[in-house]
Amino acid sequence: MVNIFMLVKDRQAFTELALQFLAQFTDFRYVHRLVFVNDASSDGADETCREWIAKHGVGEVIDIEGGTVTNALFHGSEPYLNDAVRWVVKLDNDLILCEDWLEKILFQAERTKNQLHMVGFPMVGEFFPTTPDECWAERKAEDYQVGHAPYTGGNFIMNWAVFKQTRHLGVTDSPQNYIQNSLSEIHRELSHRGLLKVGIMVPALPTFKLDKVAEDKFRPYQFIERRNIDSHWLREKINEYHQAGMCRKRLVHGKIINDF
Repeated sequence: MVNIFMLVKDRQAFTELALQFLAQFTDFRYVHRLVFVNDASSDGADETCREWIAKHGVGEVIDIEGGTVTNALFHGSEPYLNDAVRWVVKLDNDLILCEDWLEKILFQAERTKNQLHMVGFPMVGEFFPTTPDECWAERKAEDYQVGHAPYTGGNFIMNWAVFKQTRHLGVTDSPQNYIQNSLSEIHRELSHRGLLKVGIMVPALPTFKLDKVAEDKFRPYQFIERRNIDSHWLREKINEYHQAGMCRKRLVHGKIINDF
């Protein structure tokens, strides 16, 4: 069984879309607890989560004031540390999941549990070359492999006991921005020191972050079209959230991507 923590910090429209695919593609028989960690959202993202919970009958919202991703996960998981689970999953609130995502990462985490502490599912192309056919091909959980990597790319499944031992790292009393002391940086440092054994799914799952598919290198994979997401709507939301400081525009060859 797993505990899932989705970190929610504004970006209501992204949150609503991410929750649609969470409901569509998640087998909740594997889930002990689903927690939406609301870090002082001001645009209704937390209410979107509460409405989703009322509709689907699963999940809960915990309201915290973290100020960073690391702080949010630390404070958001605090009430649940006595849960008798083996794994914890961390998700972003702009992550579009894929078919059977939880079954696939859970199978590989269990298979490699004596060698690894965590398995990440980063976007295509972040670590290993993956073709569109490889990315979107139908395959069972046992058809994947796990490759070694210095960090997970931000979304991962992790041994619950190891998570509890390391969750305080990077927590700060004076946050400067939401990505300060990012989990990827912390995991990279622990991995470099040999204190954390990290793996990633190979080939990459066809999961993607909404603000990241604006990059040129992701266009051949047709993430937007395959999930029937309107590209013009997404472009407008990325621009809106960027202006509000809620979203980082991605740079490609020194130019800001404004269109698809």
